[in-house]
Amino acid sequence: MAGPSQNISEQVKRQMNQPQIHDAWERNYRSPENEQFFEQAYGDFVRRIGQPPGSYALDIGCGICANSIRLARRGYIVSAADYSEPILVRARENVSRHNLSHRITIGREDILNLSFPDDHFDLVLCWGVLMHIPDAERAISQLIRVAKPGGFIVLEEVNQNAPEARMMRLVWSALKKGITVTKTPKGCEQTSRFEGETLFWRQVNTALLPAQLARHSCSLDRRNTVACSPRCTSMPQVSSRMKQSTV
Repeated sequence: MAGPSQNISEQVKRQMNQPQIHDAWERNYRSPENEQFFEQAYGDFVRRIGQPPGSYALDIGCGICANSIRLARRGYIVSAADYSEPILVRARENVSRHNLSHRITIGREDILNLSFPDDHFDLVLCWGVLMHIPDAERAISQLIRVAKPGGFIVLEEVNQNAPEARMMRLVWSALKKGITVTKTPKGCEQTSRFEGETLFWRQVNTALLPAQLARHSCSLDRRNTVACSPRCTSMPQVSSRMKQSTV
């Protein structure tokens, strides 16, 4: 019999396959202000980690491949992956419009069961994706598994303690009765109904992430806290996977 976590994971997967949720995200977050922030953020971390042109990157939860395109323009060869079949159609069209099909390969993947081999990517990007994954621990283990020893993992999440996040929870409790907020060790987890399916998202407990990474031989290299728009407080975290040794 499936447990509660597995049940909600299956509901979330069904939600991710609905084009309406992606349309809503595009309307809410694809703004000129956010795009300017993304360009600055990507330029910053790519310069700082200093990987050479031709390095291999995974963009998991790629959506329309906006971030894959940013990486490809900065020299990466990108495997772009998403669980949603409808969004992958748009991703291929977007990559083709930017003439980057030779640098970006697109496919369907489940973040909880990645098909890539161990130690495969120099860079693993998971931008705003873990917040929608109930079993974050398993997802993190998969991200680290496919990263090369000495490679980097870049995560972007919403900080539960950010002023904007606290304000959002107050607004939801007062005005949006259909949203359920549950405080857990992983952060403040919210669920609601959207187009007949369960929508799940988490404002993360930032104190927990380094411990989760460390359990899989991954160390936190840097944490940035920035507000990219009135609607989104982001927390990019760059983690490096350490080489493991046997004594």
